[in-house]
Amino acid sequence: MNKQILVILEGKKPDLAIINKISTLLNLELSVQIIFGANIYELYRSIYDDEFTKIEDLSFGINAFDLIKESDSETFKNHNHAILQNYTAQDFAFIYLFFDFDPWSATESRPLPIIKNMLELFNEPTEQGKLYINYPSIESFNHITDNFQDLYYQYQAGGDSYKKVAGSYTTESKQYSQIKKIDRRNLLELIRLHLQKANFICNNDFVLPNDITEIEQVDIFDKQFIFYSQEQKTYVLSSIPIFLFEMYGFEKLRFLLSV
Repeated sequence: MNKQILVILEGKKPDLAIINKISTLLNLELSVQIIFGANIYELYRSIYDDEFTKIEDLSFGINAFDLIKESDSETFKNHNHAILQNYTAQDFAFIYLFFDFDPWSATESRPLPIIKNMLELFNEPTEQGKLYINYPSIESFNHITDNFQDLYYQYQAGGDSYKKVAGSYTTESKQYSQIKKIDRRNLLELIRLHLQKANFICNNDFVLPNDITEIEQVDIFDKQFIFYSQEQKTYVLSSIPIFLFEMYGFEKLRFLLSV
C-alpha cells in the first residue's frame, strides 16, 4: 500500500463536504478522512489526562492516528470503523488535523490557551501530525463578505450563534453560499482571500504572503487570542487554505491563483 495523506476532521458536516470539494476541484488525494466527533478540548483531554504530563515529553512519542483511535465518540465509531480496521499509523506519510477555535467549550481545567499547547505539539505533518485551527469554526471557509479583510465575529455569552451568522450572505457573496455549488474559480478566490486575511492578521497587510513562516498557526493564534481576550472577538478565518499553501508551496499555489 502506498503511503497516504490522512485528514482528521472535528465533525462530519460541513467538514467532509469542504474537504471533498477541494479534493475534487484541485485533484488532491485526500481520500482517507477520519471524523474525531469531538472538539479540540476533548482532544486535549485525551492527551493530557495525567496532570504531570508535559508537552516536551510528548513531542516525539505521539501520533495523531494512534491517539484518536481511543475516542469514545459515537460519531467517531460509526464513521471510522472500516478505516480503523484497514490502516495503521505507518500507512500515512502526512497527517493533518482540522479543529475549531470554539471558546464556548473551554473549561477551567481545559482553558482556551491550551490550543497553543496543541499547536506546538502537532506541528509536523510527517511525524505527530499538523494541526490547523478555524476561527470561529469550519463554517468560516465560505463565510465571505464585501469587507472580508475586517470581518470578525463577536462572541455572545451563553452559546454559539456563529453558524447562523455565517449562513447570511450578501448578494455579492451568494456564489459561496453552498459548498456543493462552488466551482474551481470561486474555490481559488476563497483560498486567496483567506491567505490574504491570515497575512493581515499576522502582518497587517492584506496581500498574499510570500512564505508560510509569515502566517504560522501559532502566530495566528497569538493574535486571535489577544483580540478575543480584549474584545471577545476573533477575525473570521479558515485555516484550510493555509494547509493548501503548505502542501502546494508558494510558487505552485501562486500560479494556480493567477490562472
